[in-house]
Amino acid sequence: MSVLPTSRRLSARSSRARRVAALHRQGERWRLVVVEAAQGGTRTRLVEAMTVPFGETSAVKSALQRTRADRLVRVAPPGRTVSKLVEVPEGAEAEVLGALELLAEAQLPESIAAHRRGWGLLNAAAAPGSRAGLLVGWAGEADEPPVHPEGESGECPETWTSEIVALASLVGGIGASSPAAGRDGEAVSIALYADRAAGSISLAATNGSRSTVRTLRENGGSAEEWFSAVKGAMAETRERLGVEPEPGQVPVPDGSSAQVLLVDAPARTRLARACEGLKAEAAWLAEYGVALGAAAGCLTAGALARPLFEMAAQPPRERLQLVDRLVKWLAHPARAWSVVACAAVLALLIPLGTAWLRESILTAKVEEVERQLGVQGEQDLARRAALYKDLARRRWPMTKLLADVAGCLPVGAVLESVQFDAGQKFIIRGRAEKLDVVTGFKQTLEGTGVFAGVSIDRTQTGSASEAGSNLVVQFDLSGTVARPLDLAKGVDDFTENTLVKRLYGDAVPGTEGGGSGGARTAGSTGSGTEVGRRDVFDRGGRDAQANAPVPIPDPLTDEQIAQLDNVSAMKEATARDRARRRTDIDDATRDRLKAESDKLRERARAARAGGAGASGAQGSSGTGGGGGS
Repeated sequence: MSVLPTSRRLSARSSRARRVAALHRQGERWRLVVVEAAQGGTRTRLVEAMTVPFGETSAVKSALQRTRADRLVRVAPPGRTVSKLVEVPEGAEAEVLGALELLAEAQLPESIAAHRRGWGLLNAAAAPGSRAGLLVGWAGEADEPPVHPEGESGECPETWTSEIVALASLVGGIGASSPAAGRDGEAVSIALYADRAAGSISLAATNGSRSTVRTLRENGGSAEEWFSAVKGAMAETRERLGVEPEPGQVPVPDGSSAQVLLVDAPARTRLARACEGLKAEAAWLAEYGVALGAAAGCLTAGALARPLFEMAAQPPRERLQLVDRLVKWLAHPARAWSVVACAAVLALLIPLGTAWLRESILTAKVEEVERQLGVQGEQDLARRAALYKDLARRRWPMTKLLADVAGCLPVGAVLESVQFDAGQKFIIRGRAEKLDVVTGFKQTLEGTGVFAGVSIDRTQTGSASEAGSNLVVQFDLSGTVARPLDLAKGVDDFTENTLVKRLYGDAVPGTEGGGSGGARTAGSTGSGTEVGRRDVFDRGGRDAQANAPVPIPDPLTDEQIAQLDNVSAMKEATARDRARRRTDIDDATRDRLKAESDKLRERARAARAGGAGASGAQGSSGTGGGGGS
C-alpha cells in the first residue's frame, strides 16, 4: 500500500477532541466512561462513568448528549482481535505512519479489512534509531449494534479500538508520557484483561524502558485451570521484563468471574496521578478500567498513536460526485428505461401544458379588458370624440385653405403672400388693378362659409410706372377660419371658364379646346397677342421686373426693426438677401445688408415666439387669376 492514503487520513484526523467517551461490553452490560482533557492535554479528568444494559443505544445517546462528548470510542469484542509489536525507523511523522500502515497490511492476516486495521507508536524505546510500534486488527462480524446507525446524523463520531490498546493506555504505553516512569525508574506497570467466555487474555506491561503487549487464546476449562492460565501469563510477562514481583504487587484474579481486569499497584498509582477525580480502586477498575483506558488514550494520544483508536466496523461510504452518482444510478436497465419513458411523456406534455397556460393567461386578460370596456367604454368614446374635435380645430388642412383662397381670387389681382396660423387670424397680401377688385375679393372670401370676419386692413395706391405694371393697388386682408373642413361656396371653376376667355372673350383664336392650349394658339398670332400672353401668364410684367436691377433697401435702425411684425421682418430680410447678390455693390454695403438681414430674422423669430398658435402655413403666388394659370 502506498503512503498516499495515510496522508489523507492524517488530514482527516488533524483535529483532536476535547471530551471523549468510551463504550466497553462486559457480558450483558455496557460500561460507559467520559473523560475530558486537563492541563493542556497532558492529563485527563473523569467526567462520568455509568453502566447501561447491553443494546440500549438510546440511553447511550442520551448520555453522550448530556455530557457533550465530542467522540465515542468503542472496544472491539475480545477474542476477535490480534496484535503485534514491530520496530519502525525514526523519521518524519508522515513517513513513520506510512511505514506502520505498510507493516499492518503485510503482517496482519489478509482476512482483516483495511478499515479494521490500526497502527501507532508506543511510549517505549526499541533498538537504537527505531521506535516500538503496535499493530492491531479486528476480524469477524460486528455483533454489537451501532449507537449511530448508518444514515443517522450525529455530532459524536463513532470509532473502534482493541482491548490491548486500552490496556497499554492504562500502563502509560500510549498517550502522554508516564510520570511514574520518570520517578520510579524500573517500576513495572501491568494491566491484564481476561474474558473466560471468549477464551482471550490480553496483557500490557511497561517498565519505563521496555514495553510488551500479548494476546493469548486459552481454553476456559475449569475455574482452577483458568485461574492458573491468567496467573501464569502475568508471571511470564514480568519475567520477560526481568523484574521480580514485590509482595502485595501481584493481584490475585478471581477465577470464577467471566471477565477479569487486573491492574497492579504501580499502574493504579500512575492512573490516580494522570486522571483527576479518579479513585484508582481495584473494584472500580475491574468494571470501568478498559473503557477508561480507551477514552484516556484516545484523548491524550498524539498523531503517531491516534490511528490505533480509529478502526471502523463498516467500510467507509464511497463519496461520488453528483454526475458519477447519476451515472451509477442510471446503469441499472430498469431505471434507465424509466427515465426514457418519463422523458418521452414530458416531451409530449410540456408543449401541451405551455399552450394551456398561455391560453389561460390570454383568456383572463381578455375577460379583464372586456370588463373594463363595459364600465369605461362610453367614457373612452367621449374622450376620443373630444380629442378628434380638438384636433380638427387645431390642425387645419392648409392645402385646402390655400386652394379656397386661390379660387376666390378675382381677375385683376395677384397674391404676394398668404399666412395661416392655427387658431389665429389669416393674413393675405397682394396687388390689384383697382380698389373694386379688392372689395370683390373680400366679399367672395366671406361668401365661402369657410372664412369669416374678413376685413381690408390696408390699401395703398401707386402709379403704374412705380409698380411696373397695371396692378397699382397694394392691399392687406385678414380674417378668421370659421369652418376649415367645409366645402367653399361661390368659388369660380377655371376649368369651365378659363382665364383666357375671361380676359378676351370667345373671339380669341384657338380657345375651342380651352385651357392653356388656347393661350398658346393666341400667342402664335402677331405682336398684339404676345401682349395678351404676357398679361395672362406674367400678370403685369414679371419679365421686366426680373430683368430690372434689385433695389438696395434703405438702412434700418434697431428701433425700426423692433417695431416690425413677423411678416414684415421676413419681407425686409428677404429684400436685403436679394440685394446682397448684386455684383455691383461695395463690401461695406454688402456687410450692412447682411447685418440687417440677421437682425430682421432674429426679430421674426421673436415675433413668432411671442404670438399664440401652433405652426403656420405661408404661401405665395406669383400668378394671377384666382389660381388658374
